[in-house]
Amino acid sequence: MVPTGFAAFPKELAGLAPPRSMIERNFNLVQYTRMPRGGHFGCFEQPQLFVDDLRTFFRKLRWDRPMASQRSVPLYIPFFFAASINVG
Repeated sequence: MVPTGFAAFPKELAGLAPPRSMIERNFNLVQYTRMPRGGHFGCFEQPQLFVDDLRTFFRKLRWDRPMASQRSVPLYIPFFFAASINVG
């Protein structure tokens, strides 16, 4: 399964903020972050929080092989949207 990260912004629309347990059931959740502030456009409202969280997520996934040799690309979800990108 594709490694997945999720950033939960506190003022996100209710229907777009699933509980952690739901994400864990459907994805290989490696990181779940409850952001201290931000809403529906949290990535734009709190860009530094978003970038820091994104860097932390990808730091956990450093591979010994180049990305092109991987079967799928890690997925980071700043809101409830999911898709895996297969590269091979």
